[in-house]
Amino acid sequence: MAFDARTRAKARSLVQLSLDGGGAVSLEKALAVVQALGEQRPRGLRMLLKAYMAGLERRLAQSEARIEYAGALDKEALKTLVAALEKRHGRALTPVTRENKALIAGIRARVGDDVYDNSVAARLSALRGALQ
Repeated sequence: MAFDARTRAKARSLVQLSLDGGGAVSLEKALAVVQALGEQRPRGLRMLLKAYMAGLERRLAQSEARIEYAGALDKEALKTLVAALEKRHGRALTPVTRENKALIAGIRARVGDDVYDNSVAARLSALRGALQ
């Protein structure tokens, strides 16, 4: 969905108002922003809310480490992986894990738009591409 530049700029400033001191999304602050918008009813409220929600979703995705794994996941290995991702991204991350048997073996981690894939499925796909 395309938003005009003015709506995007307003939404970005609203997202900034929704962050706590550590840069994470604060539920209380986000609720206060939405309540204030409901009271003020600015022009283009629906589009502004959509742009604001999209901004919050992007920000939340940046604070999560979505980790997919095949088979059993060792708790110590998970801690080590999350620590390495936090060091690389320079911020605290919340791990969100999910089993994915399609990976065959290994792990795929996603933080925001960055994807780290060390799975057998990815290696087989790369090999298939190299052979074609």
